[in-house]
Amino acid sequence: MTGLAGLGATGSDPADSIRLPADQPSADRGGGPIATVTAPPMVGTRSVRRQLQRERAARMRRRIALVAIPVLVAAGLMSWAVANSSPRHHVAGTSSAAAARTQTTLLVQLSGGLQSAVASALVAHDPATQSGAVILIPSGLISQVPGFGSMPFGQALSLGDLNAPRDTLADLMGVTVDGAWALTPSAFARLVDAVGGVTVTVDRDVTRTSNGGTVIVVPAGTRRLSGEQAAAFASFLADGEAEQQRLARFDAVWNAVLSGLPKDPGQVARLLAGLGSGSRSTFTADRLAGLLVGFAADAAQHQTSDQLLPVKALDTVNGSQAFSLDTVATAKLVQQELAQSVPANQKLTGNRVMVENQLGTPGLAETTRSKLERAGFVYVQGPNAPTMPNPTAPSAVLIFDTSSSAIAKGYAVARALGLPTSDVKVASPISVADVVVMVGADYRP
Repeated sequence: MTGLAGLGATGSDPADSIRLPADQPSADRGGGPIATVTAPPMVGTRSVRRQLQRERAARMRRRIALVAIPVLVAAGLMSWAVANSSPRHHVAGTSSAAAARTQTTLLVQLSGGLQSAVASALVAHDPATQSGAVILIPSGLISQVPGFGSMPFGQALSLGDLNAPRDTLADLMGVTVDGAWALTPSAFARLVDAVGGVTVTVDRDVTRTSNGGTVIVVPAGTRRLSGEQAAAFASFLADGEAEQQRLARFDAVWNAVLSGLPKDPGQVARLLAGLGSGSRSTFTADRLAGLLVGFAADAAQHQTSDQLLPVKALDTVNGSQAFSLDTVATAKLVQQELAQSVPANQKLTGNRVMVENQLGTPGLAETTRSKLERAGFVYVQGPNAPTMPNPTAPSAVLIFDTSSSAIAKGYAVARALGLPTSDVKVASPISVADVVVMVGADYRP
């Protein structure tokens, strides 16, 4: 994972030569020294390369054309964040690692043009503490989408698989995201209409261009909105506004919808079933209804918080809005709101495994994720190997010292992936992972 794994530079580059220690026997060869094997230098993931560019500039194969600059966000947006974070009473002991997880998390997304998400929120509900949280995710957050590479977070929804944005967010934040729910504007409008409309404060006129002119779709002011109007308001972003302003509008409609839902989960499940094909979820209707009713009850008791995911603004050559994750601030947010949803392997150190694809088969490296996670490792998506495509290259499991613990870790990774322990090699240390796997011809998905 590349989000909160603590990626610090060591000041060393991977060596071009990788080998097994001569004094360590290979279980697959019956013992004895292993010959040196030459391999290309390792290259980190795109998000990690930004942190390593000073020490590894000579080895970078390409550069990201994004330079961090300050971004101005209106004071009204800051007051929104404060006003929508209601005080809550945290139950003592709920952060204990030994406690069973009772929190459920759901990624909710509203799609726009080209089926990308224009608004996204991670919703968490814990029936044990009767508390919840909404964390709003900018669509322009540059992310590593498993199996597809780097792209804005909102674009991951356009891939057609709800697991793509769900897994991307899980990797970014280092938490379990249990499910995903995506709505088209028309399905979102039907949801609003099903609760009788919503009353919100429209902060400015919502407009659209028509026949070369500007048409006001929703006038500014506190008013009752129909489903179509609410969908327009929730997805509206005026010229020159920061993307977080649109997220504030979406959040206002979201909370109003929740307050209007029936209190009976069965009724809500039937309501959801009537939204049509524009509503897609990895949850069943009953599970989704139970989460929504539970979260609405949390909100009614002022036991929820609404927050923006901490990000840093980036500048782009075309002027579009783009962001990188503020990992330090996000780690604090996760500890505060999502500590229960941090997987056990994320709480460990020394277990990050970066996977690179040597063969060129699309999505091959991603197939190692579940195998590694079942074995207690953290999957870190790497780029394609520099020599890709090489359909005959054997796999290499790279460890970075000859200690018995490092060798045991390499063997454990190999076994988790069904690879022979003879694939374990030793290379010079890198700072992006504890083990690197170059997936080759002897790997079976």
